[in-house]
Amino acid sequence: MSREASLASLRRVAPLLPVACALFAWAPLLDNYFKDDDFVHLYDLSTKPFLRLLVLPWGGHVYTVRNTVFDVMFRLFGTDPRPYLWSALLTHGLNALLLYGVIRRFAGSVVLACFGATLWAASPVLEEALGWYSVYGQVLLTAIVLGVLWSLGDKVTTGAVVTTRTALCWAALLLAGSTCFGIGLGVALAFPVVTPLALARRQLPMRSLVILVTGAAASYAFYRLVITYSPDVTGAEAQLFSAATALRALPAVLAFVAGLFGFGTAALGFDFVGAHVHFPASMGVLGGAVLLGTVLAGLICGPATARRRILALALLAVAAYGTIAAGRAILFIATHTPLWGAVMSSRYQYLGLSVVTLIVCTALAQVAALGTTAKWIVLATTAAWTVVRIAVLVVRPFPIDHWDSERTGTMAMLSSIQQQIASTPPGQVVLIENQPFGLSRGFPASFPGWAGMFVVFFPDNTVDGRPVRFLVSEDDWQRAQARGGRIAALVTRR
Repeated sequence: MSREASLASLRRVAPLLPVACALFAWAPLLDNYFKDDDFVHLYDLSTKPFLRLLVLPWGGHVYTVRNTVFDVMFRLFGTDPRPYLWSALLTHGLNALLLYGVIRRFAGSVVLACFGATLWAASPVLEEALGWYSVYGQVLLTAIVLGVLWSLGDKVTTGAVVTTRTALCWAALLLAGSTCFGIGLGVALAFPVVTPLALARRQLPMRSLVILVTGAAASYAFYRLVITYSPDVTGAEAQLFSAATALRALPAVLAFVAGLFGFGTAALGFDFVGAHVHFPASMGVLGGAVLLGTVLAGLICGPATARRRILALALLAVAAYGTIAAGRAILFIATHTPLWGAVMSSRYQYLGLSVVTLIVCTALAQVAALGTTAKWIVLATTAAWTVVRIAVLVVRPFPIDHWDSERTGTMAMLSSIQQQIASTPPGQVVLIENQPFGLSRGFPASFPGWAGMFVVFFPDNTVDGRPVRFLVSEDDWQRAQARGGRIAALVTRR
């Protein structure tokens, strides 16, 4: 086989490397259980009409698409967590492949694409996004964003024009993404600026640009309508997630954004074994310095077209992290949470870190283009780093929290309910004293503890011929009647 044929074969199989690393690294999360918010969402799926779920916000997120996916999964698989986690694992494998393709288009290098996609796909900092199903919307959003960037990268490499049809597809996908996870709104709003930065003027006709701007406006309008008029949002919540509130907290928002960039980069490049949970604040400074230095090197070494692409991707990353900061900085100020403790929440890193990875690889490609020596230094270093990462992954897989305490608590609760049902004579009403469960202690009172869990895990209010009722307080009874359906009939005043 000739050298050219061998290289062609390697290029064909190269995309499989990050996918294999992603699946190998995260296969253990299939043993995870539901956690915290998952139970509240399952309760909502069990008790609210489907159309109400489409405009049911949560913590500032609008979850139309994500709730649709969650509802389908619940109808198909009930409370078995494995299919949910399979969907997260397979979507992550797809994202690893998509990121490889996007880096390949923007950086023009198979080695850099393998380096970036593998490093990101196997990064321990992604654990909370992948292993906690409530955050699956961000994984789904990332698939959409990377798919759009893949298409944009094709325009970058081929010089093709963004047709009206392509612009409509991008706008529709980003609108859908904005209802998968809150970060999607920032991405949708930034994309009409990202696109003309990344492409030559002749590649983006005015009609296509207008479509992208209209799509961004539609994404924001839908978000504001839901947050303002949804019956599940209080006036205080609507104010908390307003643009005016974020502007008033601008210094904290900017500090939070800088912290997210620094922590994410440090975790991406220097944590192979799950050590990011113990990173000191100095690691954030190191990560920020490495990222800034790499971006500046790319801007200095690259031609004008490459500089525009790097700046476009940087804007996209700022939009992703900025949306998180705008929605969370106020909460952390109110709870007096230290900045470094806030930015270390790993669920904030999935989408933003994929874009940071793309920026780093695109910048390194500009350094490599300086000449033969620079090319071999960049490619040899990144290839060696990739080999080290894979070796560490095989020899010392990082630990994954399977939420065993949540599983144990749920099983204990279900066992207690079953025992009380079994000890009641057939035909008689089973009266169970309602108790808090998990987040219902100090959590929004709309989640009714054991009674809510019963609705999720039992298909009917009668079990083995025994009607089941939960004794609740007057307030809980009133909330159950307002919710209606099974929960209204399941509870009785204490």
